[in-house]
Amino acid sequence: MVPAGLLIVRPKGDQADVFLDFVIPGYRDFRAGKFLFEESADYFQSQGIKRLVSEPGNPRHESYLRRMGFQLENGNYYRAVQPKNGVVTMKRMLLICAANPWEPSSLRGPATA
Repeated sequence: MVPAGLLIVRPKGDQADVFLDFVIPGYRDFRAGKFLFEESADYFQSQGIKRLVSEPGNPRHESYLRRMGFQLENGNYYRAVQPKNGVVTMKRMLLICAANPWEPSSLRGPATA
């Protein structure tokens, strides 16, 4: 099994900044991104994260964020974490929740492929 995507967030209180959201080209039909945000919601909630924050980037990235359920607010995009109250099943995805993504000792949470 090959991981199709990677999401790295930086927790800041009850929010998490999206540091990296990447899906390999063959899986960029938006299903992988939606899966990643929806299936990781229970995990985010368990960590006290209530919403995700992303900078707008460029117009193409803004379009992607809107398709993923983010809404523009004060210059940034926000997406409420809507948990399913189930078990986090990360198939072909990798989620890293890190205070400092470049420091392995700061990693928390599921990191399965």
